[in-house]
Amino acid sequence: HGDHCAGGERDPTPKTRRLGNSFEHVRRFAKQAIGVVVVSLPGTSEYPNAAYGDEEKTLLYPEITSWTTISERTDYERRHPYMADRIIDNLMKSDVKISVVLWERINGRTLEFLIETAFRNRSSCRYDLSRPMRRTNS
Repeated sequence: HGDHCAGGERDPTPKTRRLGNSFEHVRRFAKQAIGVVVVSLPGTSEYPNAAYGDEEKTLLYPEITSWTTISERTDYERRHPYMADRIIDNLMKSDVKISVVLWERINGRTLEFLIETAFRNRSSCRYDLSRPMRRTNS
């Protein structure tokens, strides 16, 4: 069966064949058009990453008064044991801003702030997309 397209027509090409086996189209799009926000699900990490400075820290974590800067991969891996290597690659880059927000801090106001801020800063980020995307959890 084909998928429905805009206008109610059916596209006879199966979705898997249209997308192919690579995410090259995502890679090209991501290089120029997106911002990234990572939401840590409950039990996966207790460490936020406030990429957007004091405004983000005040809005999402007003009770935290002391922040630590980390730069070693092993520190990122210890703090975020379930995070994809591709995301850690980018967290380590100085020319990329990615917020890692704890699930319990997400509400309408904080989500709007994170999305808007990531979108506004998208053109200044130079994501490293060289590592393949993970297709399944490991």
